[in-house]
Amino acid sequence: MDGIADKALYYPYTHIRDVSWLKGTLLRFSEVQRMTPKPGVQPNDTIDILPFLEDGKGERPLLTRANLNLQRPVTAQLRLAERLENDAKTYKLEDRFGQKAARYARDRNDPYGFQVHPDKFLPGLLAALHKYTLAWTPETFEDYDIPKKEMIQLHPQLGEVLMATLGIACATGEGMDLVTQENAAELHRHFIKSNADDLYARLLEEKSAAFPPPQSVSAQQLFEVVIDFTCDPNRLTPELLRALGEDREPIRRLVEDLKQRVKKITARDNGPELDRALKDMTSEVLVAWKRDLNNTPNFVKRLIGIKGVDPAAKVLEKAAAIAAELGKSAHQVAGTGAMGVGAGAVLTGFANPIVMGGMGVGLAIISHVAQTAHAGREAEDKSPLLYLTKLHRSGVLVRQTLDGIQKSALTAI
Repeated sequence: MDGIADKALYYPYTHIRDVSWLKGTLLRFSEVQRMTPKPGVQPNDTIDILPFLEDGKGERPLLTRANLNLQRPVTAQLRLAERLENDAKTYKLEDRFGQKAARYARDRNDPYGFQVHPDKFLPGLLAALHKYTLAWTPETFEDYDIPKKEMIQLHPQLGEVLMATLGIACATGEGMDLVTQENAAELHRHFIKSNADDLYARLLEEKSAAFPPPQSVSAQQLFEVVIDFTCDPNRLTPELLRALGEDREPIRRLVEDLKQRVKKITARDNGPELDRALKDMTSEVLVAWKRDLNNTPNFVKRLIGIKGVDPAAKVLEKAAAIAAELGKSAHQVAGTGAMGVGAGAVLTGFANPIVMGGMGVGLAIISHVAQTAHAGREAEDKSPLLYLTKLHRSGVLVRQTLDGIQKSALTAI
């Protein structure tokens, strides 16, 4: 999708199978939506997912329900139902995507196949699936569905197309990006630049075994590699993720920077070469970030501390403390003639030497400290990699080198 979305839609599943993946995704997006069956019905989430939901305490939920009843996803489903009705016999859909065919298509290590909750589909689409025996009761229910046994099973190819069509329609209408977990990454790369009609047409093609052209590398792929490599998900709490997400501008600038960097990577299939290219580019990002950080004025580094909080919040407090102490000393020597002039001269590097007395000295130091910190902050704020600095100050960014790749350039801070 064009632009930089603040929210993401998770697909093709409902359950979040890896909380570390969710945390990493919430470093990029302020909210993740998922296609749950209907309002008021929560999936059987594991205990580590619950803190990301609405907790009744007024905290902004990070994991929410997508609205599948909007015009675009509804129209997409109606269109699918119509096409299934028109094409069922002509393309022998039951022979190609029915229960028998699904057994051969399923991964032998997967006992469940492609299962989906029927309430995700409109009645018309669900009726067409059952009418042509393209949906059936699973032989083995997913673990989290055993108490209710509500799921239906589809041929994996058909199921992927249906859910991707629904996901693309929902995400496009709401200006979201599509995200998925590792076990569906290939599906995601295959479908991400498609539209609903393309997906369905590809499903019916007899030459479906032909390889699609390699996809260009996305900024999101590089972002995920940078985060996976550098961040410790155990340090990410819902509270910290909410705080980091309050200011979206550093994230937007980082993604824009990554968009430019991935243009250097030629389109290629998923595999070792792509992994190596992303790792090399991650190294470049970290080198550039360290260079920006090392360019911050030393005075500002000492003042705020690299592990400190936002300098804008503390600089005047520290300056006031310094000024109060020096101002007290200046008052003690005020009126002593030579001593007073000497005190002013010592502070020549901080303020106009003719400023005399405790209040004058204090205001001069506050002014200098504030101006210096402002200059350092301004230089830092211009960096497109500021978000990495925010992660580092929050204690999340724990790895800052890539073993064997430009290691000498990544010196300790």
